[in-house]
Amino acid sequence: MPLRGKVVDPNRAAVAGADVWASGGGLPSSSAVTDRNGEFSLMLAPGEYNVRVIAEGFSEVTETVNLATRPGSQPLEIVLSVAPSSATVTITDAYGVSAVNPYL
Repeated sequence: MPLRGKVVDPNRAAVAGADVWASGGGLPSSSAVTDRNGEFSLMLAPGEYNVRVIAEGFSEVTETVNLATRPGSQPLEIVLSVAPSSATVTITDAYGVSAVNPYL
């Protein structure tokens, strides 16, 4: 049974190159990578799956999908949030080095 979907950012722009994994208790798992349009397709047995999506620069998302109750022609849309920045700023002056906390 195919599971089709699209991965998008908060502005509904396609996210290409996202890794998509589907796994369920005792069911065969499958994975795919989104194309340039953010689309993916997985062939899965009927059942309930956790669909996990990871893309660089975005927060990981996991959704539960039940293929037994989901219409086959209805594509799944997964919206990824932009990952928080973890940059550190270092300032050097004549007296030494001071680290500035980016969370202030």
